[in-house]
Amino acid sequence: MRKYKSLKDYIRLNNLEVIIQGLTNHIMAISCANASYSINDIEIHTLVWKSFDQGMLTITIGVSAILISSNGGADSLHYYNISLCGNVISRLSDLHIINIVEVTEEQLQKETVESLFMLPIISADNLEDIAEEFYEKYCPDYLLNPKQKYSFPVVRIKEWVGLKLWYADLPDNCFGRLYLKESTATIYDSSKYPIIDKYENTPIPRGAILLNYNYYYKGNKYDDVITFCHELVHWAMHQSYFILRHMLEDSFETMNCSVDLPNFDGNMTIADKAYWIAEGQANELSIRLAMPKHLVEQAIAEYENNSKGITRDGIYYQSMVEDFELKFNVSREIVKKRLMQLGYDFADGTCVKVDDCHYPAFTFTHGTLKEDETFIIDQSKYEQLLRENKDFEDLIKSNICVYTGAVVCIYNAKYIRHFINNGKNKYVLSDYAMKHADECCVRFNAYYNASAFQNYNYYIQEYLCSLIDKNKRVRFDSNKNETIVEYKHKRALFLQNDKILYDEMVKDGVTTFSEALVYIMDNKKIIDEDFKETKLKKKYLAEFLGCDDKTIQNYRNGSANITIEKAMLICLACETGPKVSMFLIEKSVGGIPDIGIKKIAYEWLLLNTDLPLNEWDRILEEDFHLSPIRFDA
Repeated sequence: MRKYKSLKDYIRLNNLEVIIQGLTNHIMAISCANASYSINDIEIHTLVWKSFDQGMLTITIGVSAILISSNGGADSLHYYNISLCGNVISRLSDLHIINIVEVTEEQLQKETVESLFMLPIISADNLEDIAEEFYEKYCPDYLLNPKQKYSFPVVRIKEWVGLKLWYADLPDNCFGRLYLKESTATIYDSSKYPIIDKYENTPIPRGAILLNYNYYYKGNKYDDVITFCHELVHWAMHQSYFILRHMLEDSFETMNCSVDLPNFDGNMTIADKAYWIAEGQANELSIRLAMPKHLVEQAIAEYENNSKGITRDGIYYQSMVEDFELKFNVSREIVKKRLMQLGYDFADGTCVKVDDCHYPAFTFTHGTLKEDETFIIDQSKYEQLLRENKDFEDLIKSNICVYTGAVVCIYNAKYIRHFINNGKNKYVLSDYAMKHADECCVRFNAYYNASAFQNYNYYIQEYLCSLIDKNKRVRFDSNKNETIVEYKHKRALFLQNDKILYDEMVKDGVTTFSEALVYIMDNKKIIDEDFKETKLKKKYLAEFLGCDDKTIQNYRNGSANITIEKAMLICLACETGPKVSMFLIEKSVGGIPDIGIKKIAYEWLLLNTDLPLNEWDRILEEDFHLSPIRFDA
């Protein structure tokens, strides 16, 4: 079985004499008449393919050679860029030199994996342009169905370019396969649908595309449109790569759109890296063919025009994603990914499904997220961050933030609804938070746990390769979460002042509710309606609680009865922190009564004494199904 590491390896082992002879002739032609040289230690350093047309391959190699003069002069090291041409079909048996240029070592042709394996150069900078050009070439307007103008016309393109496409029995880890030479397979013919004919060991021509029958026709998972686009990219852009690989390796017969690719790292062979890159290019272009930029923009404009007057909330954008799922005939995961690629970051808050649980759609200020950023985090990555990131761990352990199962949000009743489900504490975003996620939710960066990924500006997408999902990680960066950090500092200062006030009361021998109230009113300051710092006055408390000044004075001198409801409202009026609040409750009624879920509800309220009374009412009614607290209760 024939197998070479790369085209450079092939030429070194099969065509080196051509290079030596050509270089010798070149040197003799430019040398003095009485001088002669021999070549020693010729080495091929780099190889770059330039063109491939009708089987004729043109390449440039960068070589070094030691020239030995017959006149006894000193040996000298020289560098050359040598252009060659040969027919790949004849395995470069006719390879010949067409140009030689002497250069410095720094001027040698720069080599890449792509240049060694006749792959196109695709980067983040030209991805969209290449995809649009590809779409225009292989999807002309007359192939589109006017009633389905957004859906990629798989069948029509298949027939137009003469591709053979069938559903077939493929391995579980293979979504689709492109055949590079004739073979056999078990295929399914749906031309007589709903009758499906099965043909075993059927001859498969070169260039045929097979889609996994279990995945697509049975509707188990993934997208046949995406996989067809993936294989179409291979067929249209990687023909030269296929021919070269087969010349280098007899057993190279198929390209598989696979669940599992080898990890891109230093242990890969150069040929494996080329395969990885080819798959990455097909993946990145496939989503852009299924949802071309110009059609996405057109679909958004059409959707917005048809939904004027509707509030742009999470439900609105989720409905857009679901609409595009039908229009483009791809999954909503594909729609979300594509919208994020194009800068429509609202997609992150739509169709939220984490660890098999669905969560309500949310939204935020547009332009908040970059393509590699998200508010969404699953349980395993959340736990990973707790282990690996001290700043993130501190946010959770200090109760600055809480995990809802989908997002990490500021632990405040303005943003979090706290309720009991089957005896367990549960958290969901409040109505306000679902409209202002950028104000209260932690933003994460996605990255990949394989340093070699960073060598390329494109990634193999999660929806086509489980390898990436295995290597995908999230990062918490406090510099990109300024609102969270600001809240943390503000909350820390509030709790610090709360502890100072509590410690001072204990130190000064405060033992009763009335003494504590007097102490708080004499020492704690609030911000009045003129936004000035002022002491707590009886008049302010009376107005807040809905009573008269005399009632407040009775609480100060200990002559009035106190209930848990009145004590709770006094804590709210005084905006006391959790330690001082619990001190007041204990000194007034001995603590929060352990009655049903009231204890949990009241403890939650005492963590949120910075909220207005109507918010306390909402929390009690909506989250805990309890009656609002009133001072005359």
